[in-house]
Amino acid sequence: MKTAWLIKQGLRLGEKAALYQLEPPLRGCAYVVVDTYALADGSGELTKIYKASVTAEVKSWRPLATEYGTDHGAALASLGYEVSA
Repeated sequence: MKTAWLIKQGLRLGEKAALYQLEPPLRGCAYVVVDTYALADGSGELTKIYKASVTAEVKSWRPLATEYGTDHGAALASLGYEVSA
């Protein structure tokens, strides 16, 4: 089973951002930042997943996945991972 382990919440990126460790790694990346933010037009929220380092530094601002809504678990599931605490 592919698992995403929650490492840290409330990153400097925003209070809805969190660092996860992926097992197995995805495309050579073992850590991702999942961030949720409101759309500028007020029509809803998006959750994006970015490649990251163990210190939560985003390695690429090109998202691995984008999902509507605020559910980190649903966004990670779109990549085939289940969240474990």
